Amino acid sequence: MDVTHPVFFRPDGGSFDWIDVDSDGLFSPGVDAVDLDNDGSHTSSEVLSLLDAQVLDYGGLSWVGSDGILDADVDWLYLDEDGDGIRGSGADMGFIESDPAFGEPIFIVEDVDGDGDLGLGERLLMLDSSKIIGTLDGDDAEEHFSGDIIHTEADDNGHGTAVSGILLGEYEQYRKYRGIAPGASLLFADIYGQAVSHVDAVAWGQANGADIMLHEVGAWRDRFLDGTSNTEVAIAGAHTQGTLQVCPAGNIGENYKHGSLVVPAGSDYGVLGPKYFYAATNLADYGSESWYLSVLSRDDLTGLELAIKPNSNTSYPYFIYPGREVPIGALSGTTDCESDEHGGSIYVCSSSDISPSGTEKWSSYIVDYDQGAYSTPPTGWWQIWFRNTSNSDISLHLWLADDVSSWGGGVNFYSTPAENSYYVGDAASSATTPSVVEDCVTVAAYSTRTDAYNGDFSSGSFGLASSSGQGPRLDGVSLVDVAAPGNFDVLTSASSTEEDANGIPYGQGVFTPFGGTSAAGPHVTASAALLLQALPTLSPDDLIAALRDGAATDSETGTALPDEAWGYGKLRTIDSLLAADNSAPGYDLLQVPHALLPEATELILAPTESLGATPQASVTVDGTAVSTTFTEVGHDLWATSVVSGTIDVQVVLEDLAGNVSQ
Repeated sequence: MDVTHPVFFRPDGGSFDWIDVDSDGLFSPGVDAVDLDNDGSHTSSEVLSLLDAQVLDYGGLSWVGSDGILDADVDWLYLDEDGDGIRGSGADMGFIESDPAFGEPIFIVEDVDGDGDLGLGERLLMLDSSKIIGTLDGDDAEEHFSGDIIHTEADDNGHGTAVSGILLGEYEQYRKYRGIAPGASLLFADIYGQAVSHVDAVAWGQANGADIMLHEVGAWRDRFLDGTSNTEVAIAGAHTQGTLQVCPAGNIGENYKHGSLVVPAGSDYGVLGPKYFYAATNLADYGSESWYLSVLSRDDLTGLELAIKPNSNTSYPYFIYPGREVPIGALSGTTDCESDEHGGSIYVCSSSDISPSGTEKWSSYIVDYDQGAYSTPPTGWWQIWFRNTSNSDISLHLWLADDVSSWGGGVNFYSTPAENSYYVGDAASSATTPSVVEDCVTVAAYSTRTDAYNGDFSSGSFGLASSSGQGPRLDGVSLVDVAAPGNFDVLTSASSTEEDANGIPYGQGVFTPFGGTSAAGPHVTASAALLLQALPTLSPDDLIAALRDGAATDSETGTALPDEAWGYGKLRTIDSLLAADNSAPGYDLLQVPHALLPEATELILAPTESLGATPQASVTVDGTAVSTTFTEVGHDLWATSVVSGTIDVQVVLEDLAGNVSQ
């Protein structure tokens, strides 16, 4: 992640007045100044420059906000100490961690009246300390803690920076693009290098006191997907040991990298006919050389045979499993893998295995290998034929992947049997690992503004994102718990080193559209952090129950929940808090002299949490009942007045969750 993005710093560097140098009543960047020394005047070293926040569109080139005008809830102001016209930050520019926000002093506006301007009487808040308390680099396993966070590896991909912005970006007041839990602190582990495994990252998070772990990973190629891998076991163990686990369900959904079918007992190849998958023609443009097919089943595969061939090839069969079994990745020539029986250059290399829980897996990859060189296998339609020589039906889950595409496109099952009996694409049971861990909060994604990936942020369908992964697990275990925003309709922080469509680094202060269950996951994680902040004794199981119990249903989700697409419904943090709060409200009751009436006494009631109703009171003074009513005089502060004397008070309080104390 980009640890230098301004959204990852707290405004704890002090508050300062500003000086209207040109006396026009408006803040003018490059002219007006911050009164750093509180002397009521300014020097040239106190003149502030504008860091214009930029919002990138889906195309990667159009920007909103680069207008040179201060937008108080989005932009930043900074001291251009070296006069180079950019806000310097980070170790590469010579700054150290004790520098405010890792660079030249930078400020946000305390826009009290919310008019988008820096008005007279409003102050500037300096950003200073980082919200990031530890990072673990994936390439070299270097740890960075306080004093060394600034040396965390750069984020050229942008994913981690975007997720972190949704989690805790910005400040809880005055800022427009703020995260869900801006008061939280972050431990960040990168597992996409070669030096840190997912298991390592889980152990590192536990060792450093993580309360909640978010796993921004979705894998399916050559995986059992049944909760038995080392990573899945480690995640389940961390839950048991007291750390909540949150796992996005992945974005296979209707992208159809997953398919399913049942091969009837005793059926020959012609019974089901061919089932098709599609290899996009642009795979060759991207230099694709390897395609991957995995077959998973909870049934005995002893009697299963399947044949694979390009639709354009009339020779049949092309390849039959079971054939010679070799480890995936062991291709060293034409002898280790099964090849076209007719002397072609297509090879299918395969292996099989059984998981500790009894899931059978056959994994293969397809390559075009001729005279020592690889090329893209034939694109277009491919056929898979099935035979079952056993006496029992065999249920199969099929997974496709390739070496260049991600969630969608590339090699895929195209569509479902409902559209055409030749297709096997299936959104059900499309959740990827590690969301298949039963103890993980598995998160689906839904639309909040639009249902199309086109940069339109107007109201959309509010339906489930078509790509959102679904349960159940292949052994029938229910998976999805809750759905959260994430249909590429969320704006969040972008890494300064990530590049736009022209190959130019974004620079500082950029926000970009982001989506998928990768965006939904941090919504749920941050929501759980807020619950844990309010109710610190909640266990991981308590938090899961609260997230489920507070979830909302509507016309999109339907009322027949939970199900394997929506789980228990749409994330609602307040309702989850109310569902989790089963303790009666406490309070302090003070008696103080009335400020204006010497013969009267004020009773000040300070509940320990927000109330759902006006406090009810029964008051006697010197043994005589008096009529009085509490009035709210501040946030969670109530008062009433009575005549002086010996006062007896009985108070009944009801909190937002309906809990009553007396």
